[in-house]
Amino acid sequence: MEHNLKEQLDAWSNNLNILNELRDVIDQGLGRSCVERRLDEFIEELLEKYELDSISFLVRSAIDHASWDGRYSAAVKEWAESVPAFPQPPGRSVDQPYIHKFYLNAHPCYVNIMANRIMKRENDLFQVKHDRRAGDR
Repeated sequence: MEHNLKEQLDAWSNNLNILNELRDVIDQGLGRSCVERRLDEFIEELLEKYELDSISFLVRSAIDHASWDGRYSAAVKEWAESVPAFPQPPGRSVDQPYIHKFYLNAHPCYVNIMANRIMKRENDLFQVKHDRRAGDR
């Protein structure tokens, strides 16, 4: 039993580390790509290299924590509202909730552009799945 909890904690910790590293990649890449005028290329490379769910989670989380910011569009804010909280560590008491918020230092306008691209990608993937299911009938 104790061994299983350790494995769960290791997996949880690993997931947190991956998301923190990805957050840094997004922050650094958004800033650099805007200076180099290759924002679209950076976003596409990011979407090809990392899992869409992880990127989406980070961007949604950052926007949700700054929903007061008028530089995010209404559609992006609505999209971000569905972000779940980062899960509690396995075995942690509910009396002491673990709260981890992911913030991006990149300019909100660039994050908004990225969110729009992610939303489009998610919609495209949903449409492909829907079309495949419809074809199976």
